Amino acid sequence: MRFNSVLGRVYRAGQKGLKWQFGIAAAVMALGLLLSLITFFQYRHWEFERASHEFERASQNRILALKKTLAIDFLAIQSVGSFYDGSNEVERNKFAIFAVPLIENNSSLSSLQWVPRVKKSQRAAFEKDAGLNGLPGFKIAEVEMDAPVETPPREEKEYYPIFFSEPHKDFAALVGYDLASIPECLEAMHKACDTGKMASTLRIIFPGTRIQRPELYVFLPIYEKGVSLNNVEDRRKYLRGFAAGTLPVQGIIEESFKTLMPAGIDLYGFDGLIQPRAEILHYHPYLSKRVEYNPVDLKKIIRQAGMSLSDTLDIAGQKWTVVCVPSAEFMSAR
Repeated sequence: MRFNSVLGRVYRAGQKGLKWQFGIAAAVMALGLLLSLITFFQYRHWEFERASHEFERASQNRILALKKTLAIDFLAIQSVGSFYDGSNEVERNKFAIFAVPLIENNSSLSSLQWVPRVKKSQRAAFEKDAGLNGLPGFKIAEVEMDAPVETPPREEKEYYPIFFSEPHKDFAALVGYDLASIPECLEAMHKACDTGKMASTLRIIFPGTRIQRPELYVFLPIYEKGVSLNNVEDRRKYLRGFAAGTLPVQGIIEESFKTLMPAGIDLYGFDGLIQPRAEILHYHPYLSKRVEYNPVDLKKIIRQAGMSLSDTLDIAGQKWTVVCVPSAEFMSAR
């Protein structure tokens, strides 16, 4: 009996020891699991922070590249204005010699133009003079039913025909076209004239061409030499015409990114400020060059990606919003 009692005490003590050991082991395992989870989530946070910094840097590089491309294109248009300011008279061949090198090998600038101001009383003489100087049969025209027709006399005091346009072979059909017949162009030209600064309009479909892509049309006012331009009245009185340039939206983005390494960044461009269901001006996925103009649920896209970077650009009076979003490949690689 006494021996059994001793065995019982030993057994119970052993059981307590085993429970204590199991308890310690369980506590160690729980602590290890907790530390592992803390380490995992901390590491995941660090990785997300690192990915965020990489994404932000790559996105900022793209936005800066866009701004640089636009600045170069605007400088080309301004140089045409300086060319006119420094010349008594500009002939067609001289304009071509000056403008063509500015456009060659530049996918973001599709044309440079000279758009003179022609008052109603000057129209007949202007058309006759153009016909005697390399443009036989020249008429100031506007588009009706997708076909150029001669602009009939009207109550407006002036016309703004495209007179020089380079490269001529691609835009020959536009010569003589009265931009005053396009309300958006007329509004931009009036704004440029009154402010003395470049103004632009968007989504002009050129008559007589097959170009259907969104184009930015930029106008720089050119005034008479040696006159006072202290107020709006003076600028309207002494306006000679406009140096103009057309910038394809797709070309601007492709020109900007051609020297950048692919970084897994999708870019969305919007005309104006972003609305709940904004219409895409340009969509540039990082692996292709397809273009889409359909509305998108940008909030959903950003929510799925987990991060984004946006900037609003003032482009000669036009507001563009550019949104960079990491692609699924960008996130999975990190």
